[in-house]
Amino acid sequence: MTNTNSVRATCCTGSSGSGGGCTPSYAPPTIDDTYTVDPPYPVPWRQEQPPYGEALGMTINDIKAHGGADTACGSGQANITSLTVWVELTEESRDWIVYTLGQRYPGAHVLGEYPQYPERPDDPLHPYAHCAWTYGTSGINTPNAELDCRFFRPWDPGDYTVHVTACQSDGKCTTKVLPNPIKVYLLESRLLAPEP
Repeated sequence: MTNTNSVRATCCTGSSGSGGGCTPSYAPPTIDDTYTVDPPYPVPWRQEQPPYGEALGMTINDIKAHGGADTACGSGQANITSLTVWVELTEESRDWIVYTLGQRYPGAHVLGEYPQYPERPDDPLHPYAHCAWTYGTSGINTPNAELDCRFFRPWDPGDYTVHVTACQSDGKCTTKVLPNPIKVYLLESRLLAPEP
């Protein structure tokens, strides 16, 4: 007799002693494309104008991740177990600093080390000091998580790509480069002109 069911069933009623049921199989987690930056127009570290003083920096906020759906049993989503973010200065921005900016300001070079990970403001009176004691991630161990208040010091002007990794309860992880890099604006009026 020919077997008409060529695909083995993964959702079926139980076998003896196991309690039965279906074994879930989850898709990888997903990460939304959207996020926010505060301030919306950041400038390099130590170039800020009052009222922010000399060292404002920036925070990345509102990054959302979702556990993958159960594709075998339809039992819902996996839980997000971790959500992390880091930034990279693009190659185009590195070249612009060295070759284009370097023609106007001899010795211009990339100051930061990349990839760059979140840190904590040193000053307890810093406008983003709350990022040092706020956990900043909600929804961990649930199907939907959100990351907020990750503080960075953008040492260089240019475009920063935002990288996010989300992991879920079955061990699967997704890493994504978010669209629309962060633009860090150079205040050339704060730079010293080269010596004559």
